[in-house]
Amino acid sequence: MSTLGDVRKKPGGFTLIELLVVIAIIAVLIALLLPAVQAAREAARRAQCVNNLKQIALAAQNYHDVNNSYPMGIIQMIASGFWNTSNSCFVSMLPYMEQGATCAAYNTNLANAHPGNTTIAGVGISTLWCPSDGVVNQSQVVTYATDPYSTPNVQIQFTSYHGIQGAWPTYAWPLPGNGYDYDGAKSTANGMIGYFSSVNVAGVTDGTSNTMIFGEAAHSLLSATDRPKWHRWNEGFMGQTLISTFYPVNPQRTLSNFSGLIGAGTVFLTSASSLHPGGANFAFVDGSVRFIKDTINTWPRVASTGAPAGVYLVTVWTYKEYPDYGFKGRGVYQCLSTRNGGEVISSDQY
Repeated sequence: MSTLGDVRKKPGGFTLIELLVVIAIIAVLIALLLPAVQAAREAARRAQCVNNLKQIALAAQNYHDVNNSYPMGIIQMIASGFWNTSNSCFVSMLPYMEQGATCAAYNTNLANAHPGNTTIAGVGISTLWCPSDGVVNQSQVVTYATDPYSTPNVQIQFTSYHGIQGAWPTYAWPLPGNGYDYDGAKSTANGMIGYFSSVNVAGVTDGTSNTMIFGEAAHSLLSATDRPKWHRWNEGFMGQTLISTFYPVNPQRTLSNFSGLIGAGTVFLTSASSLHPGGANFAFVDGSVRFIKDTINTWPRVASTGAPAGVYLVTVWTYKEYPDYGFKGRGVYQCLSTRNGGEVISSDQY
């Protein structure tokens, strides 16, 4: 027989207000923790990017040890009566990047746009992909067209990393014997990897720790329409696997005007860029990798164009600096990209 003393009260549940308070506290904690998680992830991605650049710089040094020069940035050859842009510096370095099979599949007697060489265009090399560059590992199917070839349905892979051509860009047009100033373009080239370059370590008179050799250019920052056209890992060309320091790091962040000296479309394509906050990673000839901030000192530029003040094209792709017309000297950023400028740079300047 039960009594009133045996009756126990049931515990009460949460009230609606208490439940809302708990949810609000959890939401605040998530909001506080999310930036820290994102920062940790970016730190990991940036560390992997640094490691990629170290591997690429080491491959370039191994290439130099065998060939007594660093790889060319643009190689051109005559095939079927046409000048054709050929392989990039990365194609040349394949044996030193644990890509022997890919190297064996490339025919150096044919231009890279020849149907016999288009198969390697679709080879994805993870060392060439910055983890922060989200879509760089997504291949595209294109029609590969370079006179006199047009090959449909070619699979293309891309790169986040590019050879440093120096303080200004040189394209593929000044070919030997075609009327352009080939000798002038060659004589004013001041970077490590460029048009028909053949630089060895003895030519790096500014010091291997003060001379860039590779840097980032983010594929994901291109529009969906432009991505199939640019940053193709196997092509030696400005906008494909070569950049310069003509414009600042991340010009899309720092320049309000994009007309430039050589056309609006070339400003971003010829410049270093990344999806890392505040700057981009660069490999130096000595194998070190350093993060260069967007705020690094750069040469004075013309506000209306974004181009450096007092720097002019003398002939096709041959530049000259004119103090009488506003040239005030190269910035630290440009000095780091040149191999033989004679500048004295200390690490506290960047």
